[in-house]
Amino acid sequence: RRPPTLASLRPPFGARSETEAPDPLSCRAMGLPGGHSEVKPADDAARRALEAVRAALEAARGAGPFERLDAVEYTSQVVAGTVLRVRAQTGTNEYLVAGIFVPLPHENALPSLHANSGPPRFGLTEEESKL
Repeated sequence: RRPPTLASLRPPFGARSETEAPDPLSCRAMGLPGGHSEVKPADDAARRALEAVRAALEAARGAGPFERLDAVEYTSQVVAGTVLRVRAQTGTNEYLVAGIFVPLPHENALPSLHANSGPPRFGLTEEESKL
């Protein structure tokens, strides 16, 4: 037998033919390995993580409690836990962007601000805060 040619490997990884969509769990469908996901609307997990670091965010900002703290959207990156980049509305036309580390469940630890994501950015406009 001859080895396969490039032409014979043409369908996308995870698909059985040119017209079939790739398997949603394939590498190609999941995005860049090791990178952040596409931007997604905030869900309960992102809201809970943001609420868990609320006190740390207020301390980092140094201006007292937020008028509001509503997660808008986020990206995620799976590491030894999950790193979330969250965009949240903190007031009328005011947003923040923060990195949050969510540890694995067996670690019995709470989410924390993610140091490798850099400091949280406060006082951003809606346009400045886009992920």
